[in-house]
Amino acid sequence: MTTFTDSTARDAVMAWKHRQVVRYATALLVAGFRVLRRDGATYFGTDDVGEADQPAGDDAASIPGSAVVMLRRGGCIADYYGTHPDAGVSHGRRRSKRESRNGAKVGLYSLIVPMAREWLLRNGVRVAEEQRELALAV
Repeated sequence: MTTFTDSTARDAVMAWKHRQVVRYATALLVAGFRVLRRDGATYFGTDDVGEADQPAGDDAASIPGSAVVMLRRGGCIADYYGTHPDAGVSHGRRRSKRESRNGAKVGLYSLIVPMAREWLLRNGVRVAEEQRELALAV
């Protein structure tokens, strides 16, 4: 009988559900860039991934968890520890926006922009560059 540790369980998910993990990781990074562009927020969570990209059934916990660990260890995202009372963020956590999560608290992450952009490029997704300077016409 095989005894699973956290890393062997994650390795098993990657071995058997690699495409699903990469698909979710892609959706998570795209959501992070979308939140950054739309809201200017430097943090995002798994609840920012669209409903169509959320795994269901037995995969509902293992796929997002494996994707987050993979992206964190790959240097594409980092844990976010900020507090923004007006946005409902406390010590890097907030209540999920998704109705199906019933207000569960979710962890938040920050993009490591160059690494996240490169990961997306290598997985076939192009993300627009952010405007770095604002020029005023006189």
